[in-house]
Amino acid sequence: MKVSIERITNWNQVYKEALATENKIPKPNAVISDSWKIPILLAEHSPIRTLEYRIEWIGIKYWVAMELRTHQIGVWHPEDLVFISTQRDDRTADTIPRDKKTQDALVKMVTRLNAQSIINISRKRLCSKATIEAQEAWREALKILKELDPALAEVCVQECLYRGFCPERKTCGYSNGLVYINRLLKYRHGGKDGGQENDVAQDQCAQQEVRSIQSRKQKGKKCRKKGKDPSAKTQQATNQNRTQAGPNQASSGSAKVDIPPA
Repeated sequence: MKVSIERITNWNQVYKEALATENKIPKPNAVISDSWKIPILLAEHSPIRTLEYRIEWIGIKYWVAMELRTHQIGVWHPEDLVFISTQRDDRTADTIPRDKKTQDALVKMVTRLNAQSIINISRKRLCSKATIEAQEAWREALKILKELDPALAEVCVQECLYRGFCPERKTCGYSNGLVYINRLLKYRHGGKDGGQENDVAQDQCAQQEVRSIQSRKQKGKKCRKKGKDPSAKTQQATNQNRTQAGPNQASSGSAKVDIPPA
């Protein structure tokens, strides 16, 4: 499979439209740095939709192309701007009849995507729940995009990093680990690590978060093995404290009530 990307518009267009929304005049020959690009990409303000790329896959499996074609959010008129090579017998030199072609038949796919759609597609196709083939096809595209637009490639992450948690019913478990927490912190800081001191702070924060997650999961497992509700013990302790409290400890105007353990 061969992937190529062509830039249709550039960051100058985004810069002009962003300043137009603020009723400002763009500076001539302005240098648009990553420190300006990444915040507007993370905020997903409307001007980023003017940044467009043409992506072409040659030799992509037909069923993988069909998976990638399902994305519409952030794609300008997807019915017009997603092109897949035909399998018609009267248009191709292939000797295999169209009715006999399999799902893994190789085709060409071309699409025009803006920055918003590239971010959206990354959320789904970088996730480990996506098919391996779709992940590979999209990762190859992002690898080339990183050479053309490092800032945009930097904010293209899977759903769990984008949302800060895994929304899948059957998670792969990646969002429970130390690597995930570190990547999440880096993503939220715009892809910047901030130097060695910040790395240490991130590691400490990540380790604390992982320990908290592991502790909650471990308590839940122990309670399930014993057939107990993990919240019942807390409620029982609260009720016991209430029954042991004397009249002098009760708040004024309130009656002492004995509540049986849950």
